[in-house]
Amino acid sequence: MWLAVLAAGYGGLDTGLSRFKSEPWAPVAMAAYFGFVSGAWVGGAVGPVAVGASRRRRPVLTSSFLAAMVGGASAATGGAALGWLLWRGGAGVELVLKTTLWFGAVAGALAGVCVGWAVGHPRAGVYPAALAGSREGAATRADDRTSS
Repeated sequence: MWLAVLAAGYGGLDTGLSRFKSEPWAPVAMAAYFGFVSGAWVGGAVGPVAVGASRRRRPVLTSSFLAAMVGGASAATGGAALGWLLWRGGAGVELVLKTTLWFGAVAGALAGVCVGWAVGHPRAGVYPAALAGSREGAATRADDRTSS
C-alpha cells in the first residue's frame, strides 16, 4: 500500500523512489512506515499469545488480525509524530528510523496484549477446553448456574 501511494504520487515507482529521498518530509514518512511495519508485525505475533480460553470461532486469527491493525495504526501515527519531533530536533535519519522501529514494536506488543485479552476474555459461561468435558467442568458450570 505504501509503495502504491508512492508510485501514484510521483508517477512511477522508480521516479518515486529516486525523488522521495530529497523531500523534506521523507524522514517523517519513513518513520511512519517503519513504525507501522514493526507495530503490525509484533502486534500480530503477540495477539494470539494473550488470547487464553475463548468460545469464539478462530480466536487466534481474530486476535492476530485485530492486534496487527491496532498496533500498526497506533505505531504509524505515533511513529510519524515521534519522527517529526526527532527530525525537527536535528537528529539524523538513522536515529529517527531506529527510534520509531522500537516505538512501533512496543506499541504493537501493547496492542497485541490488549486485543488478545479482549478477544479471549473469559466471560460468563466460557471455560477452558480442558474443563469443558470433565466432571469438574460440569460441576463448575452447575455451581455457576445456581449461584447467579
